[in-house]
Amino acid sequence: MKYFLLHIFLLLGFTTSAQTTHQVLVANMSYTPSELTIEVGDQVTFILEGGMHDVNFNISVLTGEPFDNPVEITSLPMQSEPGEMGTITFDVPGTYNYDCSVYGHASMGMVGSIIVEETAAQSLSVDVDSYYHSLPSETCTAHFDVTNLTAQDLSVIVTRTSDADIPSYFCWGVTCYPPATNVSTNAIVIPAGESSDQFSGYINNMPEESSYVINYCFSVENNQADQVCTDVTFTSLSEYLSIEEVPALHNVYPNPVKDVLFIDCNTPSEFVLFDMLGSQVHKEVFKSSSNINVSSFEAGIYFYKLKVKGKETEVQKLIITH
Repeated sequence: MKYFLLHIFLLLGFTTSAQTTHQVLVANMSYTPSELTIEVGDQVTFILEGGMHDVNFNISVLTGEPFDNPVEITSLPMQSEPGEMGTITFDVPGTYNYDCSVYGHASMGMVGSIIVEETAAQSLSVDVDSYYHSLPSETCTAHFDVTNLTAQDLSVIVTRTSDADIPSYFCWGVTCYPPATNVSTNAIVIPAGESSDQFSGYINNMPEESSYVINYCFSVENNQADQVCTDVTFTSLSEYLSIEEVPALHNVYPNPVKDVLFIDCNTPSEFVLFDMLGSQVHKEVFKSSSNINVSSFEAGIYFYKLKVKGKETEVQKLIITH
């Protein structure tokens, strides 16, 4: 039993999305291209360039027999005004034959076919974070897994594409590649159904408050059309600063402290000191490294936290002795 397939979109109709939209030109007793190969889910738009023609998927003018296409397609009606005749979405694989039903046109060669192929299954997947952050002047590293989704071992290579105006590096397995090399020369074998953690991308010496996007494609070595690609964001923007990175911006010492507490920092920071009851006893904002004279504070146990660009550290213990 055939199921009715109708996704016709005329000039005033509505549209839906498809993987790819192809065009067939209708004119001069021909459909161009007369044979078109597409994938499941693709669309085909027929465009009339001249003459009076239709697109008939029903009964062959030449044989008088049904085309017996994989599913029933509603033909595009006869049209004489140049422009779009309609768009058809092909969701079922197979070969679809058609012709022009205007008398004599099919016999003059005005016939066509559309071959709809199954969409190739993707063999690889990647698990990528939304961004990878580092502090300014440090190395920003993207490290993520590449998974083999198939039931056989796959040999995989990496291709890097970047418009970033900064050098980047990547490692695939034990081999690391400089900015001038965009395709890995050594493939890594990922066992069937398993993941590899042998990829890393790097940008050294990240500029302050900057972001860069680099694309990496992981391809099956003997079939590079079988690939998965992903954009990776490297950033030093402070809005992405993680809680874990805040302490790395500072060094508070000595601890225990007797008279002077030193605070080394390379970014504007707020230092807040609390006593054992949780009462704030000191608060100070530093634009750079500085120190606090604690000789007037009573000896005992205190707690402090740092606030950097809206991010706070966990509370730390500070011992004051005299």
